[in-house]
Order: sequence, then structure tokens, then C-alpha cells
Amino acid sequence: MRYVAQLAVGLATSAIALLIAAIVLDRFTISELTFPFVIAIFTVVGLAARPAVRALVKEYATALASVVGLIAAFVTLLVTDLVSDGMNVEGIGTWLLATAIVWVGGIVGEMLLGDAIRRKILGRASDEAPPPAA
Repeated sequence: MRYVAQLAVGLATSAIALLIAAIVLDRFTISELTFPFVIAIFTVVGLAARPAVRALVKEYATALASVVGLIAAFVTLLVTDLVSDGMNVEGIGTWLLATAIVWVGGIVGEMLLGDAIRRKILGRASDEAPPPAA
């Protein structure tokens, strides 16, 4: 159930972050028709990219801790853009701003929604120990 909760939080925060990027940036578009597909790709890649990037920079983790999320956000946007025809990002400035927006959006979404979604799925706060086995 923990993975289901993590996926639900990821889907919610990805949708919010990508919508914000699409609203704020003229050269960042997501097709309404393929929006769910784009969100699914972005979320799955994001869930895989974060630990992969973290593993790559583990040696320099202290110095790069805040950069890991930015790199993961960029990699996630890049893969989603390459795999999906439903999202289009044009220009270096748009790439940089979109990366920052989805990174901040993910952080804010996790802070605002993460615990509530986990509690709904798991039936408890995410930091509580699971109920004892009967």
C-alpha cells in the first residue's frame, strides 16, 4: 500500500506542477487529450529518476542535496517530452523555468497533499508505525 500511496502523491503533484508550468510558460504545452498519459509518464519517470540521480551523486550528496531534485525534475521533463507527443517544451529558458517550476511544485504539492493522500490510502499518517499484526 505504501507504493500505491507514493504513486497517488506522485500523480497529484505531477499534475499540479505540470499544469502550473503550462499556464506560466508560453512555450510549454500539454495536449488536453493526452494529459493523463503525460502525467503517467512524468510520474513513473520521476519516481525512477529521483533515486537514480541520487545514486549517481551519492558521493557528493551533501554538496548536491538540493540539486538532486532539480536534476530529477529536468530528467523527468526530458524523458516525458521525448516519449510523449502530448507535451512540448521549446527553448533553453523554457526548459530551465519548467524544471524549476515542476521542482518547486513537487515540493509544495508534497508538503500540502502528501500526508493527506497517504493517510487516505494507508488509513494513518505516513510517519506512524503500521498497526500491529494480529
